[in-house]
Amino acid sequence: TMGHCVVMGRKNFQSIPDKYRPLSGRTNIVVTRQKDFKPAEVHTVHSIEEAIQLARNKNETECFIIGGGEIFAQSLDYCDRIYLTRIHSMIEGDVHFPVLNPGVWKEMSRKDIAPDEKNEYPFSFLVYDRVK
Repeated sequence: TMGHCVVMGRKNFQSIPDKYRPLSGRTNIVVTRQKDFKPAEVHTVHSIEEAIQLARNKNETECFIIGGGEIFAQSLDYCDRIYLTRIHSMIEGDVHFPVLNPGVWKEMSRKDIAPDEKNEYPFSFLVYDRVK
């Protein structure tokens, strides 16, 4: 995502530790319903459509949707490619990526990673492209 635009929901933005907010080297766009939410060095908008338009106005060549769950679901219709990390374990949480329709999305690549000293669980990096 470095050097590109990242779009996220307010709760996702606030879950990032203070020392990493905003994400450096990227245009940070936060989608929120809160009219008074205006953190420094962050663009705030009130819809996915506004976020996409802002990225276009800034001549961004790629824009990454980084969460949370509502933002993922709202943005799928606007995406051409998905970079997805799938963790192969049952982990408690309240945010999940939407199930992808295989008639709309085709897996283009996959890299499986075994657990190691940095990663407790096995996971896969997947790339999906929208079927044209």
